[in-house]
Amino acid sequence: STQLYFATDEVFDGNPDRNYSKDPLITSRTLVRPVTLTGQPGNPNASVEFELVLEKA
Repeated sequence: STQLYFATDEVFDGNPDRNYSKDPLITSRTLVRPVTLTGQPGNPNASVEFELVLEKA
C-alpha cells in the first residue's frame, strides 16, 4: 500500500523537513511530498508529483 503525506499538512507546523517525525506513521522525510495548490478560492485543486514503482508479485 502507499501512503502520501502533503507538505501543507498541519502536523508539520509549516516545516516538514524539521517536523515530519511528529506523526508516528511517517518514518521518512521522503514520504512527504510537496503540494502545488491551484484553482479558485472555495474550489482548490492540489497537485502532487511522485514516482510510481510497480513490482510483479
